[in-house]
Amino acid sequence: DVLAPAGSPIVAVGAGTVVQIDYGGGWGQYVKIDHGQGVQTLYAHMIAGSPVVVPGQFVDAGQLIGYVGSTGYATTTHCHLEVYVGGGRVDPLQFFA
Repeated sequence: DVLAPAGSPIVAVGAGTVVQIDYGGGWGQYVKIDHGQGVQTLYAHMIAGSPVVVPGQFVDAGQLIGYVGSTGYATTTHCHLEVYVGGGRVDPLQFFA
């Protein structure tokens, strides 16, 4: 979880293709990006309707994908980031120096 004020920009951590945009359950509004080689990232609790990307769209690292909110099972505004390798979740901190 990355705490941030409501409306803060959320950017893609790496280049890839948007594979899913949805709203529901614990994640609320979220975007999932496939970076290739079995790596995907998911960005959750966005402001409802705030994704500025569409499924199938290629995004660059650092490109805006939406805005921080508190949808789903969130008690405050933040971006919940998940990293998947080979379909399983891994600790995202290992990807950030």
